[in-house]
Amino acid sequence: MNLSSGITVMNLSSGITVMNLSSGTIATNRRRRCIAASQGYTSKAAAQNGIASIKDNAASASSEDLT
Repeated sequence: MNLSSGITVMNLSSGITVMNLSSGTIATNRRRRCIAASQGYTSKAAAQNGIASIKDNAASASSEDLT
């Protein structure tokens, strides 16, 4: 979904939400906690590659419960 502010939001079937902002990309889990963040991008293609990387790597990433 592209918002009028230029932010792209993708909701993945895994419950992860990916937001592409002008300052970088943020991924959140179902509880809306940040699980990944990246730097800003210089082009739309670079930003799309960042989103693709999160989609490819998030499912197999290890996790640690710090609570």
